[in-house]
Amino acid sequence: PVYPKALYLLAVASVSDAKKYRSFDIYRKSASLLERAVEQDRGFIAARLLLAQVYNAIGEKDKARNQIETVLRISSDPNYLRQAQSILGDINSNQ
Repeated sequence: PVYPKALYLLAVASVSDAKKYRSFDIYRKSASLLERAVEQDRGFIAARLLLAQVYNAIGEKDKARNQIETVLRISSDPNYLRQAQSILGDINSNQ
């Protein structure tokens, strides 16, 4: 079995490398890990938020918005909702 939290942790490290090396390929790897994590755990809000940021970084604005809209729909946690609004602002400002 694959564990969504393990995929998420691998993606966090991968995103850090992607930022450090400004690597589109590493961002793509991160997106793949996070896609698998949210596929296995649809309610994994932290993974959806990070996936939205990764999509935004690689220019996939519609996919990024879709993740944020899902978070806004399924989460009631005020911290997650604030993060989602902040990420949505980043997505909209980078058009």
